[in-house]
Amino acid sequence: MLMLVTGKTVTITSSYSGADSGNYSFTDQSTTTGNIVPKVLTATASASNKTYDGGTTASTTLTFTGLVGSETLGQTVGSTFDNKNVGSNKTVTVNSITLADGSGLAANYSISAGQTTTANITAKSLTVSGITASNKTYDGNGVATLDASSVAYSGIVVVIYLMEPIREHSRIRMLDQVKR
Repeated sequence: MLMLVTGKTVTITSSYSGADSGNYSFTDQSTTTGNIVPKVLTATASASNKTYDGGTTASTTLTFTGLVGSETLGQTVGSTFDNKNVGSNKTVTVNSITLADGSGLAANYSISAGQTTTANITAKSLTVSGITASNKTYDGNGVATLDASSVAYSGIVVVIYLMEPIREHSRIRMLDQVKR
């Protein structure tokens, strides 16, 4: 919610000078009214690198330009990578910004989202275990027969989709990502 003060009383203190000011008798206006609107801020975004987790959510902080004096504000920033895949210098876009009171009042400022920066998504470690080799008689080659029937993976990111019963419309709802 933007703070807007309308009809704020402004007191006028007049003084007159000049070569011809003595030729006039002044009736001063003592007050008027004015409006106070939030100051528009700009921001530079900085995003943290992350390990692959199957999602596009990014962790971003903003550096504000335009705060009055030494005032500070808190922030909650919603941002996303351009896609979920591993890569370097991936575009991160700020989708939402909520200002919070700091030493300054958040209601005295406004800001729009849309800032961009870059960050990396690195590969997630995956551990494979449970593969066994069959014993064999020496035959002069290094080829072995492997048994992967008990293979186990640790670290896979799993996304579960749940098909809901058909009501008015058939829908697929994505549930929270499950990390093992």
